[in-house]
Amino acid sequence: MTTHVSLASRCLAGCAALVLVATTFVPLAASNQGRARHRERDTVWVANRDQGTVMVFDASTGKPAIPAPIVVGPGVHDIVASPRTATVFISDDASRVYVMSTRTREVVDTIEFTPSSRPHHLSLSHDGKTVWVGLFSSNRVAKIDTRTHAVSEFASSLQAGVTAHAPEPSPDDRFVFVPHEGQNLV
Repeated sequence: MTTHVSLASRCLAGCAALVLVATTFVPLAASNQGRARHRERDTVWVANRDQGTVMVFDASTGKPAIPAPIVVGPGVHDIVASPRTATVFISDDASRVYVMSTRTREVVDTIEFTPSSRPHHLSLSHDGKTVWVGLFSSNRVAKIDTRTHAVSEFASSLQAGVTAHAPEPSPDDRFVFVPHEGQNLV
């Protein structure tokens, strides 16, 4: 059984996004040679916008869990972990959301948006089924299914000329609150 907890820090410009992926495993059986199978440790994932990379650290020691940054793509912006699928979702400032396995640390899918969408901040629903994405160049948000990666887009406001920023689901996942950049509007 695997359990993930994510904690993301938000930043406005030129900084790294941070997500904690806490992993709990049921004890594993020993192999034929009497050696225990590898057990993943709790990890902290950091997206570096300027370098277009993700770095994974061991949460208990603070040391890199892997020796070098994982190159994802230019402008990586925000990152959230899905407890249901053992994946992290990483937005970039252009038009993509990358899906990366927490086990293999490889990109397993790339979700493309229209070039002008600018997927920005990500939030995970409390039930872990949905990643909400603010499409920064519009008054729209996207909903990504964490299992299938299917995408639906919705208007975040009926007001023209506003830009959706960082959607946050309510604790019961019935509502999504979307602040709009430069506007007095949620």
